[in-house]
Amino acid sequence: MKRQKLQSFARTATEDFTQAANAVEAKRIAMVECHRANRKALQASQDERWTQEAIERSARFRKGIRGLWDRVTGKNGKLRDQNAQEAATAAERDAKEKQALIERQLEERQRLQREILAARRVHTYEITRIYREISPAQKFTMAARPEDDAQRKRQRHRLRL
Repeated sequence: MKRQKLQSFARTATEDFTQAANAVEAKRIAMVECHRANRKALQASQDERWTQEAIERSARFRKGIRGLWDRVTGKNGKLRDQNAQEAATAAERDAKEKQALIERQLEERQRLQREILAARRVHTYEITRIYREISPAQKFTMAARPEDDAQRKRQRHRLRL
């Protein structure tokens, strides 16, 4: 009787853990989708900004006779160097933004992982405790039936041969 009750507790604990695990898994899936959308939005905004800045940089070069004059005087080369420097700075800025987003998302995922591990530890502790209580109850019921005990010993010896 006690053994059945403890097994019922074990089933209940496992069901509770399964429900909690399903909830956490749903949370994880939602987080993954959110992170993916955030990365996609960041990439889109960076691409748009990069295009706009490239247009602005190319607009600095003059056309026609004045552009030819800029080439002769060396102003064109200076503008090209300035544009290259600004493009490198912009690329570095975008990489830092992306890395910051990745680090925030990683921290969020690690928090969720700690939550998952804590739930697993609690479940393992509860199940271990319940089965430790079942074990003495099982021994007690086995000791109450000595004829079954003798039969088990015979079977054990048969299996060894």
